[in-house]
Amino acid sequence: SDVATVAAMYAAFFDEVVRATELNFRAVGWTGAEAAVLCEALPRFQALTSLDVSENRELGDEGVSAICQTLQSHEEIPLASLNVSRNGIDLEGAKAVAAVAASLTMVRWPPAHEPMPCLHSALACSMRPALADYQRHAFSRLQLDLSNNLLGPEGAKALAPALVRSSLTKLDARHNWNLGDEGKAALQEATEGRSGFELML
Repeated sequence: SDVATVAAMYAAFFDEVVRATELNFRAVGWTGAEAAVLCEALPRFQALTSLDVSENRELGDEGVSAICQTLQSHEEIPLASLNVSRNGIDLEGAKAVAAVAASLTMVRWPPAHEPMPCLHSALACSMRPALADYQRHAFSRLQLDLSNNLLGPEGAKALAPALVRSSLTKLDARHNWNLGDEGKAALQEATEGRSGFELML
């Protein structure tokens, strides 16, 4: 029937959509209501590596925190890049983002939804260089954009511990006008000595 055909078409379309590796919702006027809808859908995006919800001022702490909590509770999502710039977030949002940043400590191969094959020891040894190259590539793109928000010194301090122990390689915290010397110092101290880490203030 036509109903069955249309249903099958929608199902096929949805199956294709959730394979996306990048989602870009930049400057689309989102509020907490849209963030809630996104949170319901995010667990289905098992290949998602990049999420951009920047320049949605009405998201604020509440919307960004909801998104971050969803990402944190679904660690099987292989997220490598999160852009929450220009969303007007401050301390509470910074805490939520810090929790996500701290969870970026594992890059799984293969992805979590695919079982690791049982390998003969000789084969496993031969694959180690390839696995190492994969991990170096994956780790090289773990980045977080928090620019143009209202982090403040306390927000920076909340984020700092996650920078010490996470696998992030880049943090953009520019144009947080209330960050101050204290906030900048907290971020600099947290990333001091981390080879290859790019901190933008």
